[in-house]
Amino acid sequence: MPLAAARGRAGPGDFAMAPDGRLRRGGDLVYTGAQIVDMAELDDAPTGAFSLNLVWDRLIARGALRGLVWDGAWCDVGSPAGVALAEEMLTGG
Repeated sequence: MPLAAARGRAGPGDFAMAPDGRLRRGGDLVYTGAQIVDMAELDDAPTGAFSLNLVWDRLIARGALRGLVWDGAWCDVGSPAGVALAEEMLTGG
Protein backbone atom coordinates (compact mmCIF):
# COMPACT_ATOMS: atom_id res chain seq x y z
CA MET A 1 0.00 0.00 0.00
CA PRO A 2 1.35 3.46 -0.77
CA LEU A 3 2.60 5.15 2.40
CA ALA A 4 0.47 8.22 1.66
CA ALA A 5 -2.71 6.07 1.81
CA ALA A 6 -1.80 4.15 4.99
CA ARG A 7 -3.87 5.74 7.73
CA GLY A 8 -2.25 6.07 11.14
CA ARG A 9 1.14 4.96 9.87
CA ALA A 10 4.15 6.68 11.43
CA GLY A 11 7.57 6.28 9.91
CA PRO A 12 8.95 5.42 6.51
CA GLY A 13 7.78 2.90 3.96
CA ASP A 14 8.94 -0.70 3.95
CA PHE A 15 9.49 -1.58 0.31
CA ALA A 16 9.87 -0.30 -3.23
CA MET A 17 8.49 -2.35 -6.10
CA ALA A 18 9.85 -2.81 -9.61
CA PRO A 19 7.43 -2.92 -12.56
CA ASP A 20 7.59 -6.74 -12.52
CA GLY A 21 6.54 -6.86 -8.84
CA ARG A 22 9.96 -7.55 -7.33
CA LEU A 23 10.45 -5.90 -3.94
CA ARG A 24 13.47 -4.28 -2.34
CA ARG A 25 13.89 -2.58 1.02
CA GLY A 26 13.09 1.11 1.36
CA GLY A 27 10.67 3.05 -0.78
CA ASP A 28 7.15 4.26 -0.15
CA LEU A 29 5.14 1.04 0.10
CA VAL A 30 3.87 -0.28 3.42
CA TYR A 31 3.73 -4.00 4.24
CA THR A 32 0.12 -4.49 5.31
CA GLY A 33 0.41 -7.91 6.94
CA ALA A 34 -0.64 -10.43 4.30
CA GLN A 35 1.78 -12.86 2.70
CA ILE A 36 2.06 -16.20 0.98
CA VAL A 37 5.26 -18.10 1.72
CA ASP A 38 6.48 -21.32 0.14
CA MET A 39 6.98 -23.59 3.15
CA ALA A 40 10.32 -24.73 1.69
CA GLU A 41 11.63 -21.25 2.54
CA LEU A 42 11.17 -22.14 6.22
CA ASP A 43 13.08 -25.45 6.13
CA ASP A 44 16.17 -23.94 7.75
CA ALA A 45 14.33 -21.45 9.96
CA PRO A 46 15.47 -21.10 13.56
CA THR A 47 13.50 -22.98 16.18
CA GLY A 48 11.20 -20.86 18.28
CA ALA A 49 10.08 -17.36 17.44
CA PHE A 50 11.96 -15.52 14.70
CA SER A 51 11.45 -12.64 12.32
CA LEU A 52 10.28 -13.38 8.79
CA ASN A 53 12.68 -10.62 7.77
CA LEU A 54 15.25 -13.42 7.61
CA VAL A 55 13.23 -15.11 4.86
CA TRP A 56 12.40 -11.84 3.10
CA ASP A 57 16.07 -10.81 2.99
CA ARG A 58 17.03 -14.16 1.46
CA LEU A 59 14.27 -13.80 -1.15
CA ILE A 60 15.29 -10.21 -1.91
CA ALA A 61 18.89 -11.36 -2.47
CA ARG A 62 17.62 -13.89 -5.05
CA GLY A 63 15.26 -11.37 -6.66
CA ALA A 64 12.38 -13.61 -5.61
CA LEU A 65 10.38 -11.44 -3.17
CA ARG A 66 7.36 -10.10 -5.01
CA GLY A 67 4.38 -8.03 -4.04
CA LEU A 68 1.10 -6.50 -5.07
CA VAL A 69 -0.14 -3.03 -4.21
CA TRP A 70 -3.28 -2.95 -2.04
CA ASP A 71 -5.45 -0.01 -3.00
CA GLY A 72 -8.18 -0.50 -0.41
CA ALA A 73 -8.54 0.95 3.08
CA TRP A 74 -5.94 0.11 5.73
CA CYS A 75 -4.73 1.51 9.01
CA ASP A 76 -2.00 0.69 11.48
CA VAL A 77 -3.54 -0.87 14.62
CA GLY A 78 -0.30 -1.16 16.59
CA SER A 79 -1.42 1.36 19.21
CA PRO A 80 -4.61 2.29 21.08
CA ALA A 81 -5.02 5.28 18.74
CA GLY A 82 -4.76 2.90 15.78
CA VAL A 83 -7.46 0.65 17.22
CA ALA A 84 -9.73 3.68 17.60
CA LEU A 85 -8.97 4.66 14.00
CA ALA A 86 -9.83 1.14 12.80
CA GLU A 87 -13.12 1.22 14.72
CA GLU A 88 -13.92 4.57 13.13
CA MET A 89 -13.13 3.19 9.67
CA LEU A 90 -15.33 0.12 10.29
CA THR A 91 -18.28 2.31 11.22
CA GLY A 92 -17.98 4.39 8.06
CA GLY A 93 -15.73 7.19 9.32
